[in-house]
Amino acid sequence: MSLDVVTLGPLNVDLLITGTAPTNLDELTQWMGPSQVTLTVAGSNGYPTLALAKLGLKVGVVTVLADDAFGELVYQSVSQAGVEVSHIQRQPNTLSGIGIYILLFGSKKRPHTYRLPTHQPWPRHLSQADREYLLSGRHVHCGGYLHFPDMWNDDLVEVFRRAHERGLSTSLDPQSLLYPYDGSWFEPIREALRYTDLLLLDAQEARRIAQLDDLPAVAVALKQAGPRIVAIKDGASGTLICLDDRMFRQPAVSVPEDEIVETVGAGDTFDAAFIAAFVAGWPIERCAKFAALAATSSVRGAGAVTSLSSWEELERALEGQ
Repeated sequence: MSLDVVTLGPLNVDLLITGTAPTNLDELTQWMGPSQVTLTVAGSNGYPTLALAKLGLKVGVVTVLADDAFGELVYQSVSQAGVEVSHIQRQPNTLSGIGIYILLFGSKKRPHTYRLPTHQPWPRHLSQADREYLLSGRHVHCGGYLHFPDMWNDDLVEVFRRAHERGLSTSLDPQSLLYPYDGSWFEPIREALRYTDLLLLDAQEARRIAQLDDLPAVAVALKQAGPRIVAIKDGASGTLICLDDRMFRQPAVSVPEDEIVETVGAGDTFDAAFIAAFVAGWPIERCAKFAALAATSSVRGAGAVTSLSSWEELERALEGQ
């Protein structure tokens, strides 16, 4: 099967608990009540991979899963979604990562706690077969690279460099550290940025990587590190896009508060839609609008991809703007 996008990064499950609970601690410790509970395939690379597939692209993934029940759920779910799974490894005697979102107190994204995986989130050193597979599509995407310091090595740089040599495009959403770390967030991705076409990241992470506060200055600093396009997702304030010759802000598409179930993974669906439109050869402004609409559709359901609109629906919405 000829692939459009091949992704590299972690996949896990998210447990999303939505509802209303008391905010008074004394009442909360005695509270019992119903809530909506959703278990979904997730992760900084899981959500974009599934979103790309739902948008109709042919997608493959390089990752490692535990051999527990959650790992089996992830494997079966991505396979049934149409993702090509021949380069998913299963690591024996390990436990899957679990994100737990306790959305009972008014917030649509926090509190968030998690169990870290006990397996490698992707192959620590990519085999030649994995490298060739990553380069077998038209675009290579990596999500969650900064999550795991033990995984920082030159493999991503080499894959991105070879992708450019072959005329493929690349994207990176580095995300944030999941472990205590006092060092620079920029150094682990410095070389990879030289071969990155789309740098996609949220505002808090962008500020931490650039070590600056002013968002336009952050965008310029990151752009100077090498990416062709920098897109900084800033929630309700929209997305700041920085190119060689200009900078513009793509407004967020507003959603009535009572229609928002949760916002977990909205940035990941933005990534997927931006990548999909970019691979289709669209102008960057159109890519950004398409991605904003996709992110908006994702917040109307639990688990980011469950309510994500189809490519055709998003195009119709785009034409109606």
